[in-house]
Amino acid sequence: MGEFSSYAVGAKALLSGLALLCCASVATADENIPLQARLLCRTEKSYVLCNLPVSVPPGARITYAESRLVAVPDFLQPAGSTTFEEMKQRNSTLRLAFIVKKPGKGTLLVEARAVACRNAPYCPHLNKTVSADINVPAGG
Repeated sequence: MGEFSSYAVGAKALLSGLALLCCASVATADENIPLQARLLCRTEKSYVLCNLPVSVPPGARITYAESRLVAVPDFLQPAGSTTFEEMKQRNSTLRLAFIVKKPGKGTLLVEARAVACRNAPYCPHLNKTVSADINVPAGG
């Protein structure tokens, strides 16, 4: 009988562990909030101006967003540091500016970062790297 009861205790512990694992998965499922981002840039005289719209699905909200420069072509110089914004909505647009040092072609890489919440007490950090092809013609 002692052998049977230790088996039952072990089975009960295993089931309790599986129940915790199951519930933990459900509790963290809210953390999978997709971040949408894209980088839209245009050249204006001696500047390249970029908009970085970021958004999350309905039912979620962004509480903080920022941009981080990953790769900047050598013909551009950032006109400031990373941009950030505190908010309580599901979308926003961050703005970036670059000074043109010389004509050139290249790819600008920017990481959009955000903290987003749904109805969970934990709000995950999200990020998405986006790119834009930049072309600054000679004499432009």
